[in-house]
Amino acid sequence: MPQWWERLFGRPTIDRLAHLVAAALQARGSPALTFDPAQRELRTGETPPRIYYLGNVFSDYVRASRAQRPDVVARFVEAMAAAEEAMPFHYAAARPHLMPVVRGAGEDDLARLQARRSGATESEVATFHPAARPLFGELTVGLAYDTPHAIQRLSTDHLADWGIAFDDALRDALDNLRARPETPGWVQLAHGVWSGQWGDDYESSRILLPDLIHRLGVHEPVVLTPLRRMLLVTGARNDAGLAEMARVSLEALQEQPRWLSVTPMRLVDTGWEPFEPPPACASAFAELAAIERAERYATQKAALDDLHARDGVDVFAADVTLWRSPDGSPRAVTTWTRGVTTWLPRADLVVLVDGEVSLTVPWGDLRELAGALMAPLDMQPERFEVTAFPDGTAWAALARRGV
Repeated sequence: MPQWWERLFGRPTIDRLAHLVAAALQARGSPALTFDPAQRELRTGETPPRIYYLGNVFSDYVRASRAQRPDVVARFVEAMAAAEEAMPFHYAAARPHLMPVVRGAGEDDLARLQARRSGATESEVATFHPAARPLFGELTVGLAYDTPHAIQRLSTDHLADWGIAFDDALRDALDNLRARPETPGWVQLAHGVWSGQWGDDYESSRILLPDLIHRLGVHEPVVLTPLRRMLLVTGARNDAGLAEMARVSLEALQEQPRWLSVTPMRLVDTGWEPFEPPPACASAFAELAAIERAERYATQKAALDDLHARDGVDVFAADVTLWRSPDGSPRAVTTWTRGVTTWLPRADLVVLVDGEVSLTVPWGDLRELAGALMAPLDMQPERFEVTAFPDGTAWAALARRGV
């Protein structure tokens, strides 16, 4: 298809976005850039290279109208330039720009991987500690410096330089979030589901403002934050609403890469507590969790493969694939092969491959019978390094547990 025809009638493509972003960056003085479609990123030929990940901005580009797409590109390029600007020297100047951010526990590990791919040394990566605290489950609450062009995560070093404690800075950030306009705010969807639609990148952060959720008047509110820009609320006893919440989340996750968490939480007087979906919609939430986990591992694997190829490390980062059991439920499956040093992801089932022979074993049984061969790695989502392979008694015991 000719390029002019594609621009007129074709769907927006990440290749087209990469071309536009590269041209804009080079107009600002950037060295020549090459596009890696597999990694969805532009990179310079420098050592170390500058890397611009396009996966997130591409979701904005696709959703924008044709007339709005040049603005999406311009905002992204401005954000990349702003990210290199220095933080204010004094806390008083930074305080009006502080915002709370809710992130998944694995995002900081992925950021460290990306930093290493950009040329940072192990020691440089180890010295970066995001200013963050555990929130609930896999979620953390951190701090960001927000300007019209970029949102930059703050580190513990930033707070130390400003002489401010995390809790004090978080209190100021929450005040800034409360001061944001509340329109359009809550929008009611089908079956008693409410969606927070403030359009400011801080929808998920509003789980830190429980009064905002209570004002909906939902009895026993259950909250889901599948994306950074999505906050869904319905009642714990509303089966139809819970099913709709799962459906809306799955639809959004198929279109956008900024996943956060698909673990439902119940808001109680003391904070957040786990919520077990009722049988009527449990399978829908299981589907969400399985897809999310597979996607997280796929993102992590892509970064690991690229880093290992660059450093000449002969390690296989195993995939997670989804398989449907006879009852239709999704199961995460990975592979452990004799003679291959593998970073094994946590999965429901593991296929052990020994030449022409294979054996499929549930994860719990594998950890029980071959856990001594699995060395935990310090990363999220978690992986285990395996260099040996189950033999003799261990293989026989696993064969008895095989499925």
